[in-house]
Amino acid sequence: GGGGGGDAPDAIAVGNEAATVNRERLLRLQRLSEQVRMGGKGSMRRKKKATGVRPGATDDKKLQAVIKRLALSQIPQIDEINMFKDDGTVLTFALPKLQANISANTYVLSGSAPQQRRLEELLDDVGVLSQLGPENLAHIQQLMQQLSTQEKQSDDVPQVPDADFEAVATQAADTTASSA
Repeated sequence: GGGGGGDAPDAIAVGNEAATVNRERLLRLQRLSEQVRMGGKGSMRRKKKATGVRPGATDDKKLQAVIKRLALSQIPQIDEINMFKDDGTVLTFALPKLQANISANTYVLSGSAPQQRRLEELLDDVGVLSQLGPENLAHIQQLMQQLSTQEKQSDDVPQVPDADFEAVATQAADTTASSA
């Protein structure tokens, strides 16, 4: 039988370079067509269409499916949620969406990013003080001690420079009268 080493030749028996190139090209096209063929042999090739799904949409869908499976219900009319942290900071969520299954002690809080503030900033708000629990008692006592030491320091009589108050008052009155 005809050829040399027993291996099948890469080219057709004609032996010219054009036949070799055509065979390589045919093999490459066959490999490419196997990747995009949808049906069996002889079916049309079809390119996969790129879908316009945003990256976070699948996460949102998965999250909504989990929320539905947990039987969470919407809790309406919540204006603000405050989360008190151990380090004395408070996370404040304005107009959040709160879903809960109270019997399962499961809560989902969603909405805009929280605002982080120090507990000292919120002490003026009576509503925030009523939200504090016993775990915040030590922190509040520490704040009260700091405030009382600041008040004691501010209660001292301020140092007054050696000046005649009447002279300063008449001088101020003269400048306002001359400018008018």
